[in-house]
Amino acid sequence: MATHTSEKGNTRIILLEEEIGMRDSLEFAREMKTSAAGPWKILVVVLKCTAINSHCLGTLLATYNTVHPEGRTLRLVANDAAIVKSLAAFRIVPMVPLFDSVENAIAEKDQTAGSTPQKTK
Repeated sequence: MATHTSEKGNTRIILLEEEIGMRDSLEFAREMKTSAAGPWKILVVVLKCTAINSHCLGTLLATYNTVHPEGRTLRLVANDAAIVKSLAAFRIVPMVPLFDSVENAIAEKDQTAGSTPQKTK
């Protein structure tokens, strides 16, 4: 199982790790749909996978389009250069803020997604 979740107050953390196959992509999509429909104000997606496929990238965009109009935020955490490059190529970043750690993503003051994101280190 490549998707794990946890909660901290009004924040839901979704961890995507390992190598992502089609079954994992579908599981991630289901989890993101559940998270977007839930009560959490902030969704933090931690990308600790070796690569991210177009299905997962589309899921991130769909989640952003669901939570953003409601005044909620989607935040990403990634440190792998290839993952960051994929996020930039699909123009997910800077639309969705990118952070270098979960702690920084949670600590960031509430902002509307699409504002100037905190720079990763």
